[in-house]
Amino acid sequence: SVAYDVYRNDRIIATQYGTTFTDTPENGATGRLRYTVRAADVRGNRSASPAPVAVNGPSLDIETPIAYGATWKYLDDGSNQGTAWRTGTFADTTWPAGPAVLGWGGTQKTTIGATRPITTYFRRSFTVADADQVKLLELQATFTQGAVLYVNGIEAGRWNMPAGTITSTTPASSYVGGSEDEATKSFAVPGDLLVDGTNTIAVEVHGWRAASGKVSFDLEATTRGANGDDTAPTAPTLTATEGPTG
Repeated sequence: SVAYDVYRNDRIIATQYGTTFTDTPENGATGRLRYTVRAADVRGNRSASPAPVAVNGPSLDIETPIAYGATWKYLDDGSNQGTAWRTGTFADTTWPAGPAVLGWGGTQKTTIGATRPITTYFRRSFTVADADQVKLLELQATFTQGAVLYVNGIEAGRWNMPAGTITSTTPASSYVGGSEDEATKSFAVPGDLLVDGTNTIAVEVHGWRAASGKVSFDLEATTRGANGDDTAPTAPTLTATEGPTG
C-alpha cells in the first residue's frame, strides 16, 4: 500500500493512507502556509516532492478588545433614545456604568432596571490601531429575548426582533425561553465598519413585554485578521511514479 506524507511549511504534519487530508487552525494551520505531499511505499521509498501549494490560512485573531464581563454604559429609564445614541459621537457621560452581566431577575453582576422597561440601552467603545488589517469583527452576545446591535452607528445585526424601525416600545418578536434564550448569539460584522482609533458598539435589548421578569446582557468582541483565503487551492500535480516490483 502507499502512504502519503503531508508537509506544511517544510515539516511533516500527517501521514495519510487516503488521498484527502483536512488541516485545521487547532492543528496550527494559520497564517501563510505552504503544502506539499510525498508518496511512500512499504519499503520506505519516497517520491520526489511536487511544487508546494501556497495558501493563506484562516483569519487570525488580532485581539479581543471587549471581553465578557467588561464594563458597559447603560440606560434603563424607559426613555426613547431615537438613533443618536448608536453613534460614537453621542455623549453618554451621564449614563451609569457597570460590569456585565447586566440585567435583572437572574444571576447578573450589575442589577439594573428598577422600572423594568421594555428596552434597555448599552454602549461601549474600544480602540483599533489599524482598521485595514481587520477582516471581521466577531460579536458573541448573550441576552434575553431580543436585541439590535450597532457598530459605529450602523446596524450590525438583530435577533428575535421585527423588521423595520425599532423604538423603545417595540417588544421582541416572541417569547424565548430555556436553552435558546441562554445560548450565545453570534454576529459576523464586516471589518470595513471599523475605523482607526475609537469605535463604538451599541446594543438595545428588548423584552417580550413591559416589565419582563428577566433581562440580561453581556458581549465579547474579537477582531480577526485579513489574511484568510476565500477559495481552496488547486490540487498539486502528481510526480511520483510506480517503481519496479520484485
